[in-house]
Amino acid sequence: MHSVDLRRGIRVASLDAWRGLAALMVVAMHSATPVLINSYPELRDTLVYRHVVWGNYGVQIFFVISGLCVAQAALRVLNKPTPLTDFLRSRIRRIYPPYAIVSVLSVLASAAAAYLVAHNVLPHSSMASDRLFARPVWDYACSSLLLQEVCHISPLVPVFWSLCYEAAFYVLVALTLLAALACNRDRLVLDVCHGITLACCVALLLAPGAVPYPFDLWPEFGLGVLALEVLTLRRSRGYWLLLATVLLQGVYGAIHLNDPTVFYKPNSGEQAIAATAFACFLVAINPIDDRIARWWPVRLLAYVGVFSYSLYLLHWLVIGVVAQIMKRLGVASADTYWISALSQTAVAVLAARVFYIAGEKPFLTRRRKTIDIEATATTAAVSLPT
Repeated sequence: MHSVDLRRGIRVASLDAWRGLAALMVVAMHSATPVLINSYPELRDTLVYRHVVWGNYGVQIFFVISGLCVAQAALRVLNKPTPLTDFLRSRIRRIYPPYAIVSVLSVLASAAAAYLVAHNVLPHSSMASDRLFARPVWDYACSSLLLQEVCHISPLVPVFWSLCYEAAFYVLVALTLLAALACNRDRLVLDVCHGITLACCVALLLAPGAVPYPFDLWPEFGLGVLALEVLTLRRSRGYWLLLATVLLQGVYGAIHLNDPTVFYKPNSGEQAIAATAFACFLVAINPIDDRIARWWPVRLLAYVGVFSYSLYLLHWLVIGVVAQIMKRLGVASADTYWISALSQTAVAVLAARVFYIAGEKPFLTRRRKTIDIEATATTAAVSLPT
């Protein structure tokens, strides 16, 4: 019975809405925080901007959703003739083509910005100063394979760091899938993931600085896998495993709650608590999930959630261009910057919708209408430019 349930999956009607919310949180934060750090730090104490910086927690929402969806995708392909091949092909098709397109656009945009600055058309541009077009070939090779964290190089675009964790999570889940196929035991996909999650939680408590990539952020994905088990097998040991993880992450979060950080630190206490809270939230609302999904604000967020990956990929470029335009229009003072921030967010959403249609959707495999959870893994990063 459990094998059938695991392969059939679950229905989370509001999941796209949480993707959309997380994406908007990240975009709003990125459109506001540069000026809060560099130009008008006094705005941090105002009501609006104080809440905007909470957008850094959008990455935890994405990582938890990714854990749930990717584990679900691994279990579903067990019904297919070539499970491992199908899983890896769908993951590659899902993230790599749009990522490659935006990477190329970023290099071209950096070259264009450098040209405009050199000819005094633009007074300054962070994209121009990054000189992405002059990076070593080794950087491009590592970036094309999402190995920036392994090779210790900076990503072409700051927000792309989280895709390195995403890709590493895919590989590790693929290995659990391979083990499940070899042992003919579906549960092994979940059991191995749960074991890694608990081990990482303990390691982070005992020696947080010694936990290597990608295991320093594994618990955030692992919480999503635990939520999947709890929601699929309602009388399973998943409840106890989730409780243990919640307690471990809660203790870790409490210990590191006041770690010195600007807005985001990959394994800080605040992020651990945010991921834990969201995983528990998904489990708690499941009995009324269908009702929540019918609320009009949730439906609106779900609309954005469909192209949230495109929004994540493209928004850094868009908000930089719009910010330059707003400066030319004189909308850059402390009193008017909210107009610039809103414009950056709105244009980023519109551009992402267009990019989704032209640059992401064509690479997606045809989906069956009977699938309840879209097995995608969309992450958003909230790292700030250095």
